[in-house]
Amino acid sequence: MEEVKSIFKRAKWDSIITALLTIVVGILCVAMPNESGDALCIVFGVSLLAISVGMFIRYFAYDRLFGEHLLILSIVTVALGIFCLVYPDTVQGIMTVLFGLFIVIDSASSLSDSVYCAKADVKGWLLLFLLSLLTIILGVAVMFSTFDTVVVFAGCSLIVEGVRRLVVTFVFNKRIKEAKKSLKELM
Repeated sequence: MEEVKSIFKRAKWDSIITALLTIVVGILCVAMPNESGDALCIVFGVSLLAISVGMFIRYFAYDRLFGEHLLILSIVTVALGIFCLVYPDTVQGIMTVLFGLFIVIDSASSLSDSVYCAKADVKGWLLLFLLSLLTIILGVAVMFSTFDTVVVFAGCSLIVEGVRRLVVTFVFNKRIKEAKKSLKELM
């Protein structure tokens, strides 16, 4: 039982850290939109190259059964890393769509949770609903904007997303579980 509690406690802290990092990155995107896009491409490209080196090293450490997949993945991630560093404008265009899509999917999950809370008559469900709806709208705006404006939109979306995640973690986490449990009991 203690093991389960420690897993949930760690997940809660992971959520808090993710929310705070999301807010910080959002603030940086709003404050420095031009530098943020280029920096993200460089960080992403270098990260992919580092991951590919790790997979290439593991290729020699594992049996050939698993090694072939690691070699293929290593070559693909090297190519993607180089692509990110050589063609940052193309990557920035792709990142806007993926970024917006992530925000929409994550916020849609919270929107669903707010509906569960509303059905279970949990106080405060409207705040969760509105925050989720706002981040969905900002996520869609990010997906269809040009890169000149997307970094600012992404920054605003990230700030709102981070705040939403903190609210969910601190306030609604227990309430959402109770709402789902009471609805399952009713059914």
